[in-house]
Amino acid sequence: MRARTLLRYGLAAAVLLAGTLGFAAYRVLRVEDVPDELPDVPAPDASPPPVLAGMGDLPPLDLGHPTARRTFVVVENQASMRSREGKRLHRALERWVLPEDVAGYIVGDAAGFGFLRDKIASMMGAWQKEMRFPVYLDFEGAVVERFGLPKGHSAIVVLDERGEVLFRHAGAADDEVVEKVRGLLGASEPPPGPPAPSFQLGELSADACKGRHCIVAFVGVPLARNQIPFVEGGADLEAMGKDAMTYMQRPEIRLATTLVRLPLPEGTGAAIVGTLDGLDEELEGWHVVPSAPEVAAAFGVEPGTTALFVIDPEGRIAIAEKGAFPAYRMGRLEDVLGVELPRGPAKDE
Repeated sequence: MRARTLLRYGLAAAVLLAGTLGFAAYRVLRVEDVPDELPDVPAPDASPPPVLAGMGDLPPLDLGHPTARRTFVVVENQASMRSREGKRLHRALERWVLPEDVAGYIVGDAAGFGFLRDKIASMMGAWQKEMRFPVYLDFEGAVVERFGLPKGHSAIVVLDERGEVLFRHAGAADDEVVEKVRGLLGASEPPPGPPAPSFQLGELSADACKGRHCIVAFVGVPLARNQIPFVEGGADLEAMGKDAMTYMQRPEIRLATTLVRLPLPEGTGAAIVGTLDGLDEELEGWHVVPSAPEVAAAFGVEPGTTALFVIDPEGRIAIAEKGAFPAYRMGRLEDVLGVELPRGPAKDE
């Protein structure tokens, strides 16, 4: 599951549980027009920004007293995440290298569903580790109102160390907006990775991967079709209920689920070291071997460890993940390969 999808599920729970409570559902689901110019906002000392309660171990979020040189707040709700209009900015924020004096937060606008606070918070608490930035829920709609943001849209607010607004944007972000945010935060793109090690796995090798992308995945635990969600005859996450999140946090399950649903760009070299029984159709185009100790040693992968490596056309390691990597890092996989992981069960959805 992608990180923003996890947040979307949390907010969606509010809508489903509300049932036919028309006014409350309207407050959450309505989508306003994005104005040409956002309205002026008062200074922090004239109208203190809201303080949001934290979920789980998170402390309260006091936007009137930032603790960093720059603070950014990304606001989402059910409608904005369904439309995915904030995708470009989210991906940038998830991959950028941020200075230590920059703090970032995600705020889910759930105005109208305060009566479900405890239930939603309990669901969201388990998802915090999947996100790069702490997630807060705003059951009063105070953040949207205080910063003059339209309902139903992805938005970002950048504050200075005094809590003054440096920048606001609502709606889809183009390259100019993304670059503006990057500059204000002092963020940078990830540095190039190290050269790929010398290896031979079928027709794949460090030399054979130059000029194209290559994927080398290690599934540390043998798996069968009935353990993989989103495939016919696979694991039923819905039937697992609240245990589904724990199940998907198993490294081998998360990686295998990603691999069987990943649309391989033409010319990409792809190999899996591990056992994935009954998934030949879903893994068409992949070279699969049950073990390759020399290759594992070359990549520094211990026996029984799940890991993912992506080599870029320059022969460098663009992605290196071992063990239980959080869901938000899947965005990096999409960025590097230039693909979209499906949001539903089907690979070609």
